[in-house]
Amino acid sequence: MRVASLDPQPATVDTLLQASVRMVEDERSRGASTDTKVGQLVGFAGVILSIDVALGSGAFEHSVSPHRSEVFVAFFLVSLLALVIAAYVAIRGVLLPKKTLALRPQDLDRLAGAELVLADSVKLKHMLIRTYGRELVAERRRNDRRLSVANRASLLLTVGVIAVAAEGATLTVEHSSHLCSAGHAVDAQSFKH
Repeated sequence: MRVASLDPQPATVDTLLQASVRMVEDERSRGASTDTKVGQLVGFAGVILSIDVALGSGAFEHSVSPHRSEVFVAFFLVSLLALVIAAYVAIRGVLLPKKTLALRPQDLDRLAGAELVLADSVKLKHMLIRTYGRELVAERRRNDRRLSVANRASLLLTVGVIAVAAEGATLTVEHSSHLCSAGHAVDAQSFKH
């Protein structure tokens, strides 16, 4: 039975280092993709919020029925809160810059020290593989947490958009009822003459 050598194989170490670098780059790319999507979500929430405030404030002045106005106000407040909170959660939980450092301070100190400058390339690459491994784990945790926050922000945005749609439906029903009432009043007056 042949026992494998315990000496590191340079080709294997090179392959592991390249794989470690690729995995960290992939994870960082995943984080950048999340940032892009969340940035678009925040922009969309801002546009919907601006339009809702502009149109919603005018609807308060032209409301006909106090009962339906209360329904409209409820949907208006829900949409404002949901959209503002969605933007806040996305910005605070995802888009604000986060601390990231592939090499820990002690690793940087060791790189400059004589121990590693004089070390063979296999030992140096081994240290880099461990460092990239730690960075991969940390980056994945950050990305998973950021993705979870992004999902919550998306849910809040969905609630906000549904509330805006409900505002529109409330106004449509109110306006239609008012037109129908006005039409019946005109018909009744023309019948009397």
